[in-house]
Amino acid sequence: MYERAEELIVAGYGRRAIASELGISAYTARKWVHAYQRFGVLGLVPVTANTKYPFELKLAAVQCFLGGDSKPEILDKFQIRSPAALDRWVRTFRATGEESLKRTRGRPPASTAEETVERKVLRLEMENAALKKWQALVAEEQRRD
Repeated sequence: MYERAEELIVAGYGRRAIASELGISAYTARKWVHAYQRFGVLGLVPVTANTKYPFELKLAAVQCFLGGDSKPEILDKFQIRSPAALDRWVRTFRATGEESLKRTRGRPPASTAEETVERKVLRLEMENAALKKWQALVAEEQRRD
């Protein structure tokens, strides 16, 4: 289907004609046309995994956006496939600064052994305090009976 989409785009068909010919929505056809214009044939190849952009690229893209460059210019300049990614970077940058661009999704990196021991000690202290309170409540209840 992507080969046929490329043929239609190269032939100069509009998004509605492409959508009609391929049996897809006009919105999808528009996305494909823009992706083809920006990335060529590679823009039509479906992305199978999330693209991870380095911190420096994110920061430079955000600074360009805040400097007045348009989204399409920035997406082309830095080869960013998703306008939503740029929107998210700008939003988080404005909210919490450039450090937020360093954060990644998913589970945080494994903690050091020292942190693990500290967490275990804290958990055991909390557990011990809870047991002492429970024992005090049980003893109070037995005294009342």
